[in-house]
Amino acid sequence: MKNYTPGPWNIHPHYTDPKLFAVYSGPQPFVACSTYVAQGEKIIAEVDMKLGVSGGYPCVTSREEMMANARLISSAPDLLAALVEIMPFVEEDYFESCALPPFKLAVEQARSAISKAKGSP
Repeated sequence: MKNYTPGPWNIHPHYTDPKLFAVYSGPQPFVACSTYVAQGEKIIAEVDMKLGVSGGYPCVTSREEMMANARLISSAPDLLAALVEIMPFVEEDYFESCALPPFKLAVEQARSAISKAKGSP
């Protein structure tokens, strides 16, 4: 869990390209481009929107989907921290003895998501 860039992660539009957003670490907005990042900040991902197909691969074609993807990426550290924080409460005796199958499935999915984020099998 120590290998990823710690949050918060934020979203900011590229300063010259309205079809490109940067997901970056750090609390304050900056001019997002590949060559400039404020001290202590890192670009985590660039989320872009192309028309149709790029290099033979289908691409995101709407601004709404592009922003939804950027929001999901930028929320990753918060989601992971929340899952890790809540797991001890749902894994107590209640979970094993009383939980309904849908709840048990949700807990297994949460465990799987934590393992995936940490790079564990």
